[in-house]
Amino acid sequence: DLAKNYEDPGPLLDCVVWHDGSLWRAALDTAAMHPPASGKGALADFTPLASYAEERQYGTFSELDSCNFTLSVLDGGRTLSVVVDCGAHGTHVAGITAAHFPDDPGSNGIAPGAQIKP
Repeated sequence: DLAKNYEDPGPLLDCVVWHDGSLWRAALDTAAMHPPASGKGALADFTPLASYAEERQYGTFSELDSCNFTLSVLDGGRTLSVVVDCGAHGTHVAGITAAHFPDDPGSNGIAPGAQIKP
């Protein structure tokens, strides 16, 4: 059984959740997502986020992975949900369709410069 022999806890991140008097906020220590000697991602440097539904904020784990995330604080602050896009299919298709590189036409999409509506 492949699953029985496979162990990947993934990156484990320390998270802090608190109520600022108005909203629940959270901060993540994303240092494990950065190269070891970079000094980036420390909890003290993280800009606190509220639940996405409250302030429409998002974070990025690192420049290396370019993985954006949002937060949801649930159960009166007892549960922090870190939400990531399960795939970038839409972005990929948009690039195939509308990529526009004036200095490198060979990298253009099917309709260079077309506008993509959200």
